[in-house]
Amino acid sequence: MLLLKSQIIMEKKSLIRNILFNTKEMIGNIINEINSTKDHEYRKELIFLLVDHFKDDRIIPTLIHLIQRTDLQHYNGSFIFACNEYSPNECKKYLDLFVDLVIDGDYEASMSASALIHDFSEPYDWDEKLLDKLAEKLRTALKTKNQNREFIEVVLNIFKE
Repeated sequence: MLLLKSQIIMEKKSLIRNILFNTKEMIGNIINEINSTKDHEYRKELIFLLVDHFKDDRIIPTLIHLIQRTDLQHYNGSFIFACNEYSPNECKKYLDLFVDLVIDGDYEASMSASALIHDFSEPYDWDEKLLDKLAEKLRTALKTKNQNREFIEVVLNIFKE
C-alpha cells in the first residue's frame, strides 16, 4: 500500500513537471509566432491569449520589442493596452519609453501610454533625475503644437503627485 502511494505521488510530480515544461515551450512558440506573423489581427489574438491566460517573464519584453519595431508603430496602442492588461507594474522600468509614446505616439498610443503610467502602483521607486528629465521633456513638448497635449498634461500631473 505504501509503495503504491509513493508511486502515485511520483507520477503526479512527473505530470506537473511535464505540464510546466510544455507550458513554457508553448509560450515560447506563441511568442515566436507573434514576432514572425504579418497578420496583425492574428498577432493581437495571440498577444491576448498570452496576456489573459499565462504568467511568464517573456511576455512584457515581447510587447516592448513589438512597441519598438518601427514597422508596427501603428499598432502600438494595442501593444500598450496589452502591457496594461498584463501587468502595469512590470512596465515601470520602461517609463522613459512610455513617456516618449505619450509625446510622439499617435492618438491611441499616447492615450494608452498615459493610462498605463497612471495605472502604475505606488511606490513608484523612480530615480529623481529620471523623473526630472522626463518632466522637462514633457514640458518642452507642451511648448510645441503637440497633438497629444491632454495626455502630456495627465502624465505631468502624475509626476507631481
